[in-house]
Amino acid sequence: MIVVLDGTPGVTFEGSYGTPLQTTSVRGTVPARYTVKTAVAVVASFSMTGGDGELVVRLLVDGREVQRRGTTVPFRTVIVSQQFSQ
Repeated sequence: MIVVLDGTPGVTFEGSYGTPLQTTSVRGTVPARYTVKTAVAVVASFSMTGGDGELVVRLLVDGREVQRRGTTVPFRTVIVSQQFSQ
């Protein structure tokens, strides 16, 4: 599972990603990618903290986009999640 942060290059963000039981907090600038190793579920929560533009959070499974959410409003939180069938 890959968490991709796209949108307007240079937009700053903060948030977390991981599994429902363990997340990692990060700060950075668009574009960015984070890998989550899980067979159960993934969750990601990010806010745009600076810059004018758009923050888009995408979840990729085997290279295929399964979730996509975005915002152009600073400090609005974008949440994406995906649960996998057992």
